[in-house]
Amino acid sequence: MMAKKVLFFSCEPGGAEVLIPVIQLLQNHDDYEAIVCGYGYGSQRFQREGIVHRTICSVKCGDFSLLDEVRPDCIITSACSLPERDMSEKFLWYNARMRHIPTLAFLDSWQNYSKRFSGVGLAERLAYLPDYINCINDIGQREMLAEGFSAMHLLTFGQPYLSRVAETIFLNVSNIRRTYHLPEDRPIYLFVSEAIAEYYGNSRGYTQYSVLKEFLKNIYSYSSEACILVKLHPKDNIELFGDIQKEFCKQDVRFLAEDIQSQECIAVSKMVFGMTSIMLLEAYIMGKTVVSLQPNLQGSDLCVLSKYNYIPVLYTSVTRDLTKIIPIHSKLFQYQFCKKKFLAFLRKLLDGEKS
Repeated sequence: MMAKKVLFFSCEPGGAEVLIPVIQLLQNHDDYEAIVCGYGYGSQRFQREGIVHRTICSVKCGDFSLLDEVRPDCIITSACSLPERDMSEKFLWYNARMRHIPTLAFLDSWQNYSKRFSGVGLAERLAYLPDYINCINDIGQREMLAEGFSAMHLLTFGQPYLSRVAETIFLNVSNIRRTYHLPEDRPIYLFVSEAIAEYYGNSRGYTQYSVLKEFLKNIYSYSSEACILVKLHPKDNIELFGDIQKEFCKQDVRFLAEDIQSQECIAVSKMVFGMTSIMLLEAYIMGKTVVSLQPNLQGSDLCVLSKYNYIPVLYTSVTRDLTKIIPIHSKLFQYQFCKKKFLAFLRKLLDGEKS
């Protein structure tokens, strides 16, 4: 019996991360041949994790060359790209439907549902849908149904990347501090950045720059000896943080890019602050005190943990008294990747295609 060909694709960092455990799962099954394609940030993530992949160009609507060459039995992608920036995921789903190839998209987070499956403009709202969407858990399912998605498209397999984080949380903190020359005798606080200004402007009421500046002003009024780690998003431009670096040049603020992994940053930190990043979920899973900072928020809270009261959130301004922040770990957040459920679905999907 020939192995079924499963084509994976992502061009985004978060998208690649959510797919990597799925790719590795199928690579350990003789029934499947995982073929991985990507470009840009997605390709960088695949390469970093040692995933053999093919770097391709962006996918065009009606261009079937990749599908005709690979001839996959099904396609599994991320669902990360905003339509104004990249349409490759959406065009891949569309092209696959024209070739009667089933498609499944994995969400990486609980926000921007409609944009992930729409084109540019109101006329193309939810115009690009794969056959199935892993909406992660009951929260994703409920929120997507409220936005007009059909229940027949939605599956709940969990979040593969977060499940992998949960399996690798036991890190040697002392070794990490020594490796990256971090202080052994002072508290370390982590701020997680996101490329908000570049993608959303000031539509949320804040940007990564305004929140970081407010955070730095207040953290040092609380702990003058603190060492602050600022973990940059892959799409952040360090040069745009120049004014903040100058303003706080007398404090120990360290901007970190790809040279240190997210779990390492979290492991050495006393508390973790951010806005809506998936790293807040990583920190929550690793048992850290996590706070979402969304001052002057316009619109709804896009951080699933603060929205559903798993962690505290500050909507007005960054508090000066961090001792008043009480960690909330009384509720279990469901994110575990259900491997058996996914494999059973994939087997049924491909057997159905064969019959």
